[in-house]
Amino acid sequence: NNNNNNNNATSNTTRHHDDRDCIAPFQREEIKLGPLLGSGEYSHVYEVESFCLRKQQQQPQQPQQQPPSLSEDSMDNDATIKTITTTTTITKEHAKRNYMKQCEKYRETNNARYAMKHIKVEYYESSLEKNDSDAYVQAACDLTLEAEILSNLAHPNIIKLRGMTHSGVAGFANGPNGYFLIMDRLFETLDQRMIRLWKREDNILDVNSDDDDDDDD
Repeated sequence: NNNNNNNNATSNTTRHHDDRDCIAPFQREEIKLGPLLGSGEYSHVYEVESFCLRKQQQQPQQPQQQPPSLSEDSMDNDATIKTITTTTTITKEHAKRNYMKQCEKYRETNNARYAMKHIKVEYYESSLEKNDSDAYVQAACDLTLEAEILSNLAHPNIIKLRGMTHSGVAGFANGPNGYFLIMDRLFETLDQRMIRLWKREDNILDVNSDDDDDDDD
């Protein structure tokens, strides 16, 4: 029984890890941006107003032949395993893209659910004017490192990476917004959340204090 429980726990952890690591690939032309939400030292964050998925990406993939059964011989075949893994990844990515399109707005408020982050165009142009590519390269490295870290984290208090440019780091060849990250949109800063929670706690304390006074009477 203990072994079965351990196996189930391992299986659940693996499935969670696989789902967490599925980052939807998008082309820049598929994303319609809304207003600027905020800026950092080297990057802008925009609201994602909507996704306009390309038709060839939206269409379900043509049925393919079933992969060969994983016999002991085929398990030793790296090419077979790689093909099956790649097919599974593409299928998950396709499903994730469609899901994000369907859920691009919150039903209750119609607010945008996602935001897109990329390097500032003016930051890139400034680097060219100053003939200082080091600053731009450092910004690019920081953004790719952020993507790597976020893609491996799953915590309710840490922003979630949902998608990114389909071409990976090669997107930087298309300019500062050629490489981008798509994340959950935040509707309040950490400071604002802390103030809101403190006020809620104060209200609870005030109510409890009033109840105690009534009991004394």
